[in-house]
Amino acid sequence: MQIFENQNLTKARQLLLENKVEESLMVFESIESELTALDKLLYKGNYYLVAQNFKESVTALIQAKQLAVEQNEISKLLIAYELLTTLYYKIADYSSAAENCLEYIELLQDTNQSKTKLFDAFLQLGNIYQSTHNFQEAISNYTRANKLAKQLKNTKQDSETLFKIGNAYNWNEELELAENFLLQNISINKNEGYYNAWSLASLSILYTKQKKYSEAQSTFEKSLSEAKQANDTQLISNIYKSLGNLFLVTNRFDQAIETLSKSIDICKQLNLKVVLMKAHEFIAEAYEKKGDLASAYHNFKAYYILNEEIKQTDTDIKLKGLQLKFDVDEAKNEAELYRLKNIDLVTANNEIERQKQEIVLKNQEITDSIVYARRIQNSILPETSAIQTISQEHFVLYKPKDIVSGDFYWISENEEKVYFAVIDCTGHGVPGAFLSIIVNNLFNKAIHEQNLVETQKILEYIHQELIVSLNKKNNDSGKDGMDVALCSIDKKTRELQYSGANNPLIIVRNGQLIELKPDKMMIGNNLVYTDKQISLNSINLFKNDMLYLYSDGYADQFGGPKGKKFKSKRLKSLFLEIFEKSCVKQLQELENTFVEWKSNLEQIDDVCIMGIKI
Repeated sequence: MQIFENQNLTKARQLLLENKVEESLMVFESIESELTALDKLLYKGNYYLVAQNFKESVTALIQAKQLAVEQNEISKLLIAYELLTTLYYKIADYSSAAENCLEYIELLQDTNQSKTKLFDAFLQLGNIYQSTHNFQEAISNYTRANKLAKQLKNTKQDSETLFKIGNAYNWNEELELAENFLLQNISINKNEGYYNAWSLASLSILYTKQKKYSEAQSTFEKSLSEAKQANDTQLISNIYKSLGNLFLVTNRFDQAIETLSKSIDICKQLNLKVVLMKAHEFIAEAYEKKGDLASAYHNFKAYYILNEEIKQTDTDIKLKGLQLKFDVDEAKNEAELYRLKNIDLVTANNEIERQKQEIVLKNQEITDSIVYARRIQNSILPETSAIQTISQEHFVLYKPKDIVSGDFYWISENEEKVYFAVIDCTGHGVPGAFLSIIVNNLFNKAIHEQNLVETQKILEYIHQELIVSLNKKNNDSGKDGMDVALCSIDKKTRELQYSGANNPLIIVRNGQLIELKPDKMMIGNNLVYTDKQISLNSINLFKNDMLYLYSDGYADQFGGPKGKKFKSKRLKSLFLEIFEKSCVKQLQELENTFVEWKSNLEQIDDVCIMGIKI
């Protein structure tokens, strides 16, 4: 049925459906003078929608909708509803999209329009609800669309709706129902020769959730085979990512690493950041479980950086969405007026509200991953009982800036000595935490495998090993490394040895402050430190000496009445004020002073202070 009286206008609209925008506009301009006001508005609304000029599109379409009602032009009113629903969906105004779509469906039913049109409308309404994670309403409307597809005996539409129903159930964690509908979808695709790789991939992920690992792997392999035949590289990268995760959860770490590496390579070529992010997360966990902490660190750092980029992109999109304001005023003698400010949604992927919802999900995924990193990091933090052989009392103030920390403390002992250190790895959060795991391992190896005794020899060994672990040979410009204050105390003689990189050791003795200064260098960074010998400081300790080792986070914290740094000088003065108190009270004083100084300002870095009373 021809909707427009003018055949050329029908042709112009068809060209728009084919996304031939310039050709369509040429046809329209050649006949514009012959057209009615309603036809012009409908065409312009459609044209601007395709061209993603949403301001002009919504203006034209709402005017067309009102004019069609006034003129009782039902067929053209249906076009206005259809286009407005699409427009609102594209700009993620899902409330308006659903409202228009419901009115559109009601008008289709009242005027006994074709089942094909009704199918498209129910499918669109299902997509709208799916985008807001209202899965039950999505399933309800996909099911209505599916019934129409069956009535129309259209297997393509039948298959499409079964796939959407299955995925909606999967999102809603109703896994048995999801499996049932996906299997129906796959059966139709197989019988009709439709492309089946995406359906098989969805089923594979479902089987992984259900812990049906054998079925998941065989289904992944079928999906991968079809995707390769179709050269569907985007799907191939997704399959490798999900298959790698399957190998990971079934403890096949080498296969996981090999498969996830393939996903990473493809994602980098196609710039698929979300898939790349997840692949790096999975492969980092695989390396960590294999004990290859350097590779785990590199991949988790890549994951973290991608997460930050995606979060920033989502934030930008959210801000653009907040700029979008529809201010519609109704008037009797004219169409509604619109004030849309600063609309620029082309780069926002036209789904602002959906992405706002995804921000919540992604932030949860990020938090879950960081909590996982904290679990790993907490497992390496030592018990302080070893210090009791040389100490009356001791404390540790440990305040990560984020959930996990680049600062940490380390304690160990052998028959003759107790070793302890406060270490500040570059960065904070996840990258700093994973580097701290590598460093902790190196400290333990230095003492218990290499049998190194002198503190400077320990740091020299760790420096060289850290360069190798972080692949910094060949003048790499990276800045990964650590600052450290490392001490040992002889259990019999109470002789203390200290070696440090940027972090000093403070001893308060009888109200006098003694500072053993560190070398100005960074352990593990071959650009800052090359062949220079690390210093060794020795001093005999006496009863009631108070030792303080600390990172720079406390002194660098902004706060106070003028919002300035706390500074090392003030921290040393604080040590002099509190050194005679019990370690429990010293810890409370340091904690309270930090909180009061920081006040409402953000903590800018990790904080770690160790205090030991001899």
